[in-house]
Amino acid sequence: MKNDEKYIRKAFKLGAKGKGSTFPNPPVGAVIVKDGRIIGQGWHRKKGEAHAEVNAINDAIASGEEIRGATMFVTLEPCCHYGNTPPCTDAIIAARISRVVISCPDEFDSRVSGEGIRKLKDAGIRVDTGILADTGAELIEQYIVQRQQKRAFLSVKWAQSIDGYIATASGDSRWISGERSRKFAHKLRSEHGAVAVGARTALIDNPRLTVRAVRSHHKPARIVIAGDTKLPHELNVLSGRPRTIVVYNNEKPIAGERASNVELLKIHSGKNFWQRLLEKLPELGIGSILLEGGGKVIASAFKEGVVDRVYCFIAPMIMGEGIKPVGDIGIEHIKNILRLENPKTRRFGQDIMITGRLNNKS
Repeated sequence: MKNDEKYIRKAFKLGAKGKGSTFPNPPVGAVIVKDGRIIGQGWHRKKGEAHAEVNAINDAIASGEEIRGATMFVTLEPCCHYGNTPPCTDAIIAARISRVVISCPDEFDSRVSGEGIRKLKDAGIRVDTGILADTGAELIEQYIVQRQQKRAFLSVKWAQSIDGYIATASGDSRWISGERSRKFAHKLRSEHGAVAVGARTALIDNPRLTVRAVRSHHKPARIVIAGDTKLPHELNVLSGRPRTIVVYNNEKPIAGERASNVELLKIHSGKNFWQRLLEKLPELGIGSILLEGGGKVIASAFKEGVVDRVYCFIAPMIMGEGIKPVGDIGIEHIKNILRLENPKTRRFGQDIMITGRLNNKS
């Protein structure tokens, strides 16, 4: 069992490399082991390309390894249907793998839902499931929400002082978090389909919303929740690459010439704004958002109950007065507070990050 967990953890690390870029597919990692040695490994990179299991098999073949009789460790139940690629179960059976260890059954896709496991067993392959299943489910949490709730996954992120401010009263916020925290924040961007801010943040901070501090082939889209605000076309988020989507109400949201990479999406503010936006984004090829501010925009998402994960970076500083990360969400009593599920902490230099799930219906 300890060895099974060891190799599944390796598969988790591989699968995480695909986070943010595989939509509408889940991120998956796979490792092939024989005689106590890893002979092949792979992960799913993006839609339309080979799945993790096939990449692991091809990796072993390219290295001249004998796969027959080996064990495959995979983070999610292998697919058994034809889509953009052939079934992974067929490739596993053809490779003469004798055992498959799976972290999570794929009960979220009706085309799989146990059929992949059944097909492997019918071929005489030993199948073990449920190894570190909670960790496996966390790896594919975006996929689970996309499948079960038919909408994009929503994460929110901010950095604050110990006394709970994201900027001084004058609006100065650079930098609250340290370099290590900011580097990890760029990694978080790379693990989402889009990075979003409200109009006020776009105007005051003029962010680029790009991935810079880490190596990543995935370039998340940029989203500005403009509402009725008219944005100057010179803003960083409206120029260059990658793709930018401006969500607006009625009036033309950009003052001046619109760049070719900027798309306009008309969704009226008000009741169920976030639900309507999150349901629309998958049609545009976006399965997850990292919302980085400001406080009013974040508060509106909390009010609607659509925030799925929170990332809060706390720096060892005190401001006394300033701007709060989350605006009024209408909570008057402790019994009604929003509480993170399965919270975890992590240290980045002098900063501490707290992350946890909300709205966890999966």
